[in-house]
Amino acid sequence: MTKTLSQQQVCFHCGDDIKSAIEYNSQVFCCEGCKTVHQVLSENGMEDYYRLQSNPGNKVLFSDNEEFAYLDTPEIADLLIDFKNDNLVKLSLQIPGIHCSSCIWLLEHLHVLNKAILYSRVDFLKKEFTANINPNEISVRQLAELLNSIGYKPTITLEHNQKEKQNSTNNTLLLKLAVAGFCFGNIMLFSFPEYFGLDIKEDRDFARFFSYFNLVLAIPVLLYSASDYFVSAYKAVRKNVIHINVPLALGMVALFGRSVYEIMWQVGPGYMDSFAGLIFFLLAGKWFQNYTYDHLSFDRDYKSYFPLSVCVKEGDVWLNKLLTEVKRGDRLKIKNGDLVAADAIILNGDAYIDYSFVTGESVPVHKVLGEMIYGGGRQIGGTIEIEITKEVSQSQLTKIWNSKQDSEKESRLHSFSEKVSKYFTVVLLLIAFIALGVWSFIDISTGFFAFTSVLIVACPCALALSSPLALGNALRLLGNQGLYLKNANVVEQLAKVNHIVFDKTGTLTQSDQFEVKWNGQALTHAQLSGIKGLVAHSNHPYSRAIYSHLQEAPAVVNYFKEITGAGILGQINGIGEIKLGSALFCGTEQDINSGVFVSFNNQLAGYFVIKSKYRNYIGDLLSKLGKKYKISILSGDSRSEEPTLTQVYNGFEQIHFQQTPLDKKNRIEQLEDSGDVVMMVGDG
Repeated sequence: MTKTLSQQQVCFHCGDDIKSAIEYNSQVFCCEGCKTVHQVLSENGMEDYYRLQSNPGNKVLFSDNEEFAYLDTPEIADLLIDFKNDNLVKLSLQIPGIHCSSCIWLLEHLHVLNKAILYSRVDFLKKEFTANINPNEISVRQLAELLNSIGYKPTITLEHNQKEKQNSTNNTLLLKLAVAGFCFGNIMLFSFPEYFGLDIKEDRDFARFFSYFNLVLAIPVLLYSASDYFVSAYKAVRKNVIHINVPLALGMVALFGRSVYEIMWQVGPGYMDSFAGLIFFLLAGKWFQNYTYDHLSFDRDYKSYFPLSVCVKEGDVWLNKLLTEVKRGDRLKIKNGDLVAADAIILNGDAYIDYSFVTGESVPVHKVLGEMIYGGGRQIGGTIEIEITKEVSQSQLTKIWNSKQDSEKESRLHSFSEKVSKYFTVVLLLIAFIALGVWSFIDISTGFFAFTSVLIVACPCALALSSPLALGNALRLLGNQGLYLKNANVVEQLAKVNHIVFDKTGTLTQSDQFEVKWNGQALTHAQLSGIKGLVAHSNHPYSRAIYSHLQEAPAVVNYFKEITGAGILGQINGIGEIKLGSALFCGTEQDINSGVFVSFNNQLAGYFVIKSKYRNYIGDLLSKLGKKYKISILSGDSRSEEPTLTQVYNGFEQIHFQQTPLDKKNRIEQLEDSGDVVMMVGDG
């Protein structure tokens, strides 16, 4: 049963505001999708999903049944599979919609909904879902469709098959840390007699045994756990570059060599506990920084946004192929919501391309037969056919994404520790050799002792230990505030910044909120109610903005139709036909940026002006920052909001609109070339 609400209510399943309520089992839902999921869970005895947290679900938007059809292609499905045999398939999927304990509970109890799911687990931090399934009873496609049907749509991108390499690198570091920790702990255990000052001179064989055992334990630490530091130092020296790993490697070699000398010649117990401890804590700091960065980082590779497969025409047949196999000249089918992965020309259909991912401009661009469209745009509307003119790796978006700054500008990002290491190492070696030379005239053994002592004592272990821990913790603290850095070393550069450049859309403005103003004839209560009822049936951002702006209860719509790229229309009792959309669709040739025109029975009534809503604190924030920094704006949007933006803050150094990513990059480089240290702030 569907009814119109006179007061605001929220969906029992997802918590969204209800436009037209649907009642079931004494609860109200915002759509049939949410009601269906609740019904499925109730019928399977899974009501605990709602007991763990109120309104825990995601809004269910049922999509085309063929959306996951490409997973029927074995070569594509295999990229998601970690292990398989005749009776078992292990796979992992990324599910961004995981957000609370109820999500975890439901996804880990999927075996109740389908017995073919043998096991399922969720890594909440990574938003990763892992499952074991019986391939004889459920396919990878069916699992993806099941997840989608309950509001947890998996995200399957071209980047998925590259995770194994990244995980392998992290696992290697963890293994080296484990080896160093095991040896460090046991070396300390066998060094207890020395720590407690026990007299071991009476049993030389006992002391000698433990010293040799410590030496054996230290060898894998030297050859395996510390290998990255030695390799890095060797490569740096070969390239006539000195960074912090060079003095670290010298200190490690001196510490190990000095310990071997004392143990083998029985002149002392050595310092194997200090050596193993140094390696262990260095690796622990490195692992902590990597762990923090991995969990706070956003997708940095363009492949994380591109689909895993596309629909390609071969002869008269459309086939699903891996995106990596697509080449120039291939014909692709692009459906509503699909991302255009490479530069192409349109062969069939009208395209309305949303380039907000590339430029920040949220208004779709209309393209017709024969026109060029660039990779990174998303089709909003009906299905189109395109012909690839450049391969994915050569598209405009990929070139922008992969563009590298020259070595001079890369050198500006060298960390403080690397800059200090250059001079520190030279001075350290100079002092060590002076000590060796001076003491060698008195006693060669004392000279060797002085030489190794300088290298050991002056080893920059404190700097090497503190740097990854400090940077990792800084990343964590910034991440808690919603600020993410592309490079950990940027933390050290923030103190030098004198020019801050902001993106506009989604950064200074709220991406999901708009300011709505009506320009036109006065509207009656019935007309406003009719408009609200009509926009309630549309998912367009402007429709949602108008719906939230109007206070009237939505009217019942007898007929609704959405014309892609033009607008929406409907029939409402007592009013007749209402149209909302573009100027031409509503019978006028006016050109209003961000304007939604309205006509009643083909008579133009006016238009809604919709502007992005600026964050409440932006004016004060920019004023405070402007006292210390130069402030500029680089935006992909049109200039229509420049007057409003100037009112928010009138002290901008520069304001540039309609900027492509390449334009933004070039302008940043121009500022850097002029001597400014620039920080760019954006939402993606």
